[in-house]
Amino acid sequence: MWNGSLYWIGYIEHESRVGRGFNLASGLMLATAPGIDAAILDVQLGSDSSEAIAEALHQRDIPFAFATGYGSQGVPAAFKDHPVLRKPFPMDELERCLTKLLG
Repeated sequence: MWNGSLYWIGYIEHESRVGRGFNLASGLMLATAPGIDAAILDVQLGSDSSEAIAEALHQRDIPFAFATGYGSQGVPAAFKDHPVLRKPFPMDELERCLTKLLG
């Protein structure tokens, strides 16, 4: 779904791909992999917080935003200055967020 949606709004070229972490371990693996331009993190990954992933991205100066159903109060305190997408969010909000992150 993400690949098609991002391609449709012009943020991903045909040969590109979107990494999707389903838990803390896979999210950390993606956050430390080469070739990341930006990230959108779900605040809660099962029973884990994405705060460690946010910290890894921050250390690498990779821009990121949070996606959450809890609003900004669900975002870890150290990252309150990062954009927040409130779930469910429409494609135009995702596009604005990506423009801000990649701009």
